[in-house]
Amino acid sequence: MGKPRLISLALVAVLAGCGPGGPGGVASDTARAWTETQTERAALDATQTLLGQFPILRTINEVAVEDAVREAFHWALSSPVSGDHENQFRIKVKASSRPKISVPNMTPRAYEISLDYELTVDYVRRVVVGYAIDTSGITVTDRSDLIDER
Repeated sequence: MGKPRLISLALVAVLAGCGPGGPGGVASDTARAWTETQTERAALDATQTLLGQFPILRTINEVAVEDAVREAFHWALSSPVSGDHENQFRIKVKASSRPKISVPNMTPRAYEISLDYELTVDYVRRVVVGYAIDTSGITVTDRSDLIDER
């Protein structure tokens, strides 16, 4: 993609209100701040989902599993999309973790867990006015292939 085209796309984004200071940028900043306050809750949800899928992990301290999930936790936000009401944007957020967990007398395991949220953000008041977890998007996968054998 050429430089003039990139500049044009950036200009369109700013004019559409999705630049850093526009309504979309404010909505994104608000969503990012929300994720910072919700990490504990989302990590606990992810831990419970992991324990439900792999009950063998209940043989170790559940707090150790939760710590491993929280340490490997991160958020990814989509671009804001106009919401159903004036002054609102919808933003999809993926909460995910790739914890490595050791169970006594077993080879260390790695898992990939992801939960999808859809936030509704009021960019004027700078608050998340609602959110929903997309249960169809929950994934838990054994990713022990990611463990380095060294």
